[in-house]
Amino acid sequence: MLLTLSKIIARLPLPLLQALGWVVGWLVWWGSPHHRRVLRTNLKQSAIAKNESDYTRLLHSSIPAHGVAACELLAHWMRPIPELLTLVKEKRGWEHVEAALQTERPIIFISPHLGSLEMTGVC
Repeated sequence: MLLTLSKIIARLPLPLLQALGWVVGWLVWWGSPHHRRVLRTNLKQSAIAKNESDYTRLLHSSIPAHGVAACELLAHWMRPIPELLTLVKEKRGWEHVEAALQTERPIIFISPHLGSLEMTGVC
């Protein structure tokens, strides 16, 4: 049942999937004290907020972003690769990946959890 629901959600158009993710992010925030505590702690420990106002702004922007990322992950895992490739709007520095592929050595991708790291294996 959960797999079927996940497959249905994964097929939603990207803007609708992202809107659903926004709602999911806030529902998890409101419904999970553990999630709230972990998110607050991680953000505080990152020390990227200059003041309390900055911290609140960053926190409120990251809450829905977690839900969007979770919903987009369903699309990455459950959509056919040719369909995923149509979602790619821009690739920066991809020539470095292609050059590395020519060496026939393994490539390790390092990402700061921004964007869709899962897509690097598809592109």
